[in-house]
Amino acid sequence: MLDILTLLLPFFIVGLVAPKLPFWCVRWGLVAQITDRHAHEKPTPHGGGIILVPVIVGLGLIVVWGLGLPRPEFLTALLLSSLGIAAVGLYDDKCGLGARWRLLSHLVAVAVGLYFMPPLFDNWPLWLEKTVILFAWAWFVNLYNFMDGLDGLATSQAVYLALALALLFAPFKPLLLVIAGACLGFLRVNWAPAKVFMGDVGSTFLGYILGGLLLVIVVDDTWRLVYPLFTLPLVFTADATYTLFKRILQGHKPWEPHREFWVHRAAKFGFTHAQVVEMVLAINVMLFIIVLIGLWFDLRLLTALTGIGLVAMAAWYFKKLEDYKRERK
Repeated sequence: MLDILTLLLPFFIVGLVAPKLPFWCVRWGLVAQITDRHAHEKPTPHGGGIILVPVIVGLGLIVVWGLGLPRPEFLTALLLSSLGIAAVGLYDDKCGLGARWRLLSHLVAVAVGLYFMPPLFDNWPLWLEKTVILFAWAWFVNLYNFMDGLDGLATSQAVYLALALALLFAPFKPLLLVIAGACLGFLRVNWAPAKVFMGDVGSTFLGYILGGLLLVIVVDDTWRLVYPLFTLPLVFTADATYTLFKRILQGHKPWEPHREFWVHRAAKFGFTHAQVVEMVLAINVMLFIIVLIGLWFDLRLLTALTGIGLVAMAAWYFKKLEDYKRERK
């Protein structure tokens, strides 16, 4: 009963408010214009992800302390510092902000979270561990923002990650169900064709919180859990990381907007936004099964390698399909 409540309460709160978001965003001047980064064909209200912030933070703090979740100090710091991430994202949606200042704000928020996070790798020097996690977590925040370019993609990815982690790690389930429920409610207006986009305020906020939860879950058994938890978000992390390094090698600046991610290319070559998101969800289900088997049999590194193999096969298949469609034109 408690699980149903923590899932449905944020779902109904966000779902009831969601239809008003397009009007509010237009009134506040939050409208996404056509750019190289976006895959839409007309100006569309954005910044609607702001509704997720008070719901997830407010209900999240209630379940953390009311239900006695593990690591309450870290979870509290995570939720409160996510407000800063959201504020910077909202300013960026409204006024625009340089990449340097966005990255600096993300690093500051991550540093706050790291201050409250216990050591993960006992055999690493603490300074090295904190440095690696600082940049890895900040990269997760940014890649989550980069991948938010198709209707419903970043929102459905948050639902998948939150539900997958809730099923696998019961101690953190109430907070994860709050996140999943809020994002499910937002899909009412964000699923293709989207009436309102999440905006940086929502995508960086979700990337920050989900990244922090992926890290804190591995604290008590790092070397057994780090590989499965690396595998769960591989659709986003592999696509964003591969595309970034490919563009850098081609001479592009990493912060330049573009539509070269695999998911964006799929939409560009004839798939609808809904079809691309459904394909991503199908791959996510397979990744979850791989993680489930990996945890059951304690496969560790083999779990991550299998997940990477699956994503690589999907990319290879799509490349063949892309070449075929290009030749037909």
